[in-house]
Amino acid sequence: MSGRQYRAAFLVRNTGNVAATYALHATSALGGGLDAPQSIALDAGQSAVIHVAATALLEGQGARDDVLELRATDMADTAAAAVASAGVTVVQRAGTTERPHTIASTLRLRASDAAGGASPFELTGGGSLRDGGSEELEFVMRAKPGDASPFGEREEYRAGLRGRQYRIQAGDAIYFASPLSNSGQRGAGAGLELDGAWMGGGAYAQNFRFQPEGGTEQGAYVHLGGPSGATSRLGLSTVNRQGGELAGKIIGASATLRPMGNSVLDLEYAGSRGTAGRGAAHSARFSGGDAVRVDVAHLAVDPTFAGVSRGARYDVLHVNTRSWRALALNGSAATGRNADSLARYVYDFSTGLLELSYANHYSLAYSAYARRATGGLLYAEAQRGLVARVDHGVGRAQVWGTAETGFRRNVLGESTNAFRQLSIGGSAPIGAHSLSLFAETSEGASITQTANRLLALGFDAQMLLATTTTLSVGSTTRIVRSEARTTQMDARLAHALRNGSTVAMRVRVGGQGLPGSPSGQRLAYIEYSMPLALPIGPSRAPGRARGRVVDRQTGLGVANTLVRLGPQAAVTDADGSVAFAGLPAGAYRLTIAQALASGPTIFSGDPNVTVDSGRREPAVFRVAVEPAGTISGRVRRMVVARTGIGAPDSLFDAGPLEGVSIALVGARDTTYRSTDAAGIFHFSDVPAGAWTLIMMTDAGSQMQWEVERISVVKRVGDTPTVVFRLIPKRKPIRLVSGDGIEERTTDP
Repeated sequence: MSGRQYRAAFLVRNTGNVAATYALHATSALGGGLDAPQSIALDAGQSAVIHVAATALLEGQGARDDVLELRATDMADTAAAAVASAGVTVVQRAGTTERPHTIASTLRLRASDAAGGASPFELTGGGSLRDGGSEELEFVMRAKPGDASPFGEREEYRAGLRGRQYRIQAGDAIYFASPLSNSGQRGAGAGLELDGAWMGGGAYAQNFRFQPEGGTEQGAYVHLGGPSGATSRLGLSTVNRQGGELAGKIIGASATLRPMGNSVLDLEYAGSRGTAGRGAAHSARFSGGDAVRVDVAHLAVDPTFAGVSRGARYDVLHVNTRSWRALALNGSAATGRNADSLARYVYDFSTGLLELSYANHYSLAYSAYARRATGGLLYAEAQRGLVARVDHGVGRAQVWGTAETGFRRNVLGESTNAFRQLSIGGSAPIGAHSLSLFAETSEGASITQTANRLLALGFDAQMLLATTTTLSVGSTTRIVRSEARTTQMDARLAHALRNGSTVAMRVRVGGQGLPGSPSGQRLAYIEYSMPLALPIGPSRAPGRARGRVVDRQTGLGVANTLVRLGPQAAVTDADGSVAFAGLPAGAYRLTIAQALASGPTIFSGDPNVTVDSGRREPAVFRVAVEPAGTISGRVRRMVVARTGIGAPDSLFDAGPLEGVSIALVGARDTTYRSTDAAGIFHFSDVPAGAWTLIMMTDAGSQMQWEVERISVVKRVGDTPTVVFRLIPKRKPIRLVSGDGIEERTTDP
């Protein structure tokens, strides 16, 4: 508590074989008053407990972390010294200040060269708009990092205000009226959404300032029924889009029905008239079940429809069973088709998976995948295989691995090749540090892993160099056919200052081998980050809040977890429960420290807690924690390989694509990443649920993306991996001769 004394105990031991006297020096990261002995005499092998008492007086309402450090130095030999530290969270006493209500924000200033790919400044923040109110304000201001950012940054200026029954958004975002009419493009605009007890709707307008061809869009929608996710509802929507390939007008209708229990049926139909002609689209999805969870989806979109899913047709089935004695059986099947607006290119695929898992740590699956392209591009291939996975803790360490073997068959060429893939990894804390190692190897190319004879090695390390200085280092090396070698290294050195600010330096080095390659990449920037509290209104009387932290997998309470709520922090009891008192009224975003011993964690549930000092009952919250998950993938460029006169051409993997932007869209959040030099992108801290990966980078006039959207259902502990491929388009030509006109297709 701010202004109150807190104590830390240190064990000092003489490990020598003679008696010695040690000088003791204590310090506090917050600079508070200290009470500690100056020296101690110890016989050989003798130990003693030294108590250090500290008092820190905080300014403002926020909690701060203090680090008490004790250094013991042998007075006879100053080279013999040892240092130990202890961390303490200090919080402000309720009612000691009458400061205005503020919104927490962070300002980051960066310095780099023109090719550094880092935004020169960034200001982000969010919180309650006023004490005692339900309105939440969120804003992001990020300057343009350059033409392309290898660090995944993008120019962005936006602000949003959310209340109980409305939402206002302005700036750079993805605006849409319905899933089918969505353009899939990020624009700059403004939108208003209303959600009443029995009726709601919204409208927006945007300009596609990030698209080369530009364009504008206006949309509106209305629905009858209660809030989304609670009751059945019927809706209508309309969109008017000008400019670009998806220009046109769309009118649609939708329905969400809840027939029984937890089952949900979503239906939507839309018709359009645009530059490609008239088109229609419809979708249906049903999900429900308890012991056996079923998720069925259907999508059919005309190639001339003026929406991002034009030419797509999908049928998907997922079946998940509840664990029985730690055993669970899961299965999925999907078929689909993509076609362009002129039907020059048609891509069909089908997939199937049957998986048996035990305790979410071990699984064995049989998978099948087939795809066929007709029209301008012609190929057909199928793949079948077995996949075994393990992800388990060994002491404080975590190990994981995946082994896959199977056969890939070229249907047109009537050839078959076997493939084998193995990936292993492990992570473990080493004192105050942590280390992760991983490796991947493959023999024979599969449909999902196009590189033959691949070897990839890498590591990630987190090191605490001093009490306020950390170093993060990571490296990945990929070798294909023992010839093509790509290495990338990332490092970040950060130092925390006493005022809460942080100074950091980030460096990335990569290319074809290291060092000295002409295609190598050398990027660096320096960042100064400082917390800000933006005042927006007066404070009100304090209130109370209570809640519980549980393990999502077991449902049991998680003890000894540090929970932060506004200016206060507390630790959960043996049942995972925690309580706060003396909180200023307002809306807060709850945060928790790492709660599971198995490694980094994320939590699900509503993190927003509103404290009303006028109510006798405390605000109640409940969050569930789970191991942090990832979704990653690769982006590859394919070229046409000439095979001779009369023989069909085939696609050849021309290597990775760097700087390609990918969006990960979930029910509540959308995040963005860009591929690195190896064509790899990585989304971390992804909770379990349904996600959609959307390709955000335009393919250009001569190329096209094989698939622009990939749906992933991530379960707890899963680390899904996907592949996007950029493939050439085929063009129609006319050969005019004395014999007449002959229609053909050719490569661009």
